[in-house]
Amino acid sequence: MPGKEYHKETALLQASMIVDWKRKRGVYNFQSLPGKAIVALSHQAFTPQLNLFSKKIRGINGRISAEGEYLFCSGFGNGAPALITVLEELRALGVSEFIFIGLCAALTTEISPGNAFYVKQAWSASGITASYFPDAMIEPYDPVYVQELATLCSLSGITCCSTDNPFRETPVFLQEARAQGCQLIEMECAAVYAFAHFYKVKAACLLIAADQITERWVAPSDMASLLAVQQQLVGRIVKRKS
Repeated sequence: MPGKEYHKETALLQASMIVDWKRKRGVYNFQSLPGKAIVALSHQAFTPQLNLFSKKIRGINGRISAEGEYLFCSGFGNGAPALITVLEELRALGVSEFIFIGLCAALTTEISPGNAFYVKQAWSASGITASYFPDAMIEPYDPVYVQELATLCSLSGITCCSTDNPFRETPVFLQEARAQGCQLIEMECAAVYAFAHFYKVKAACLLIAADQITERWVAPSDMASLLAVQQQLVGRIVKRKS
């Protein structure tokens, strides 16, 4: 990484340029988008909210549908680089509110599969976060917005570790993550919060414990239940009053 001031430099290629290029080529099938986006790894998380008449968005990587005041985004791949690429384009298209609902691994046996939390802090262990924000420990840009969402969904706050290296979670690495106060580990949240600080937009990260990594890795045991939790969270968010 070039240094602590890297995030202040102006990029030669910006998302707005890609948007202009795509518009000139007629790639998009829309003139404007809803201002709010809910992002999940699986489009099944949104099934109860969508119908045959929901607009399918073309021209943006992933599987994206529009219904009412929300975009429902998935299918873009795993990890922060894939997610931030989509968020950059959505922001350039006018989206200003982002809610990420992700799956994660618990770093303690006290957290059970299916337990859901909001991220009050994300520790960036590795990845693209420093391109947007100088500090490794990142809190939400708009904590009031995140707290209101947490209250709506009845979620407790937690600190997570974000890494782009899911197969290098060694004992020493996990010890350091726990020393930073992390109880969950995943791949996206620090980047989402860094992105929000950089552009001064609303963003919240909600996490659901799926697997566990303590002395050994314990695989998810009930994917249907994890999907149900995601759908419940999406339902509560969509029904909230703006």
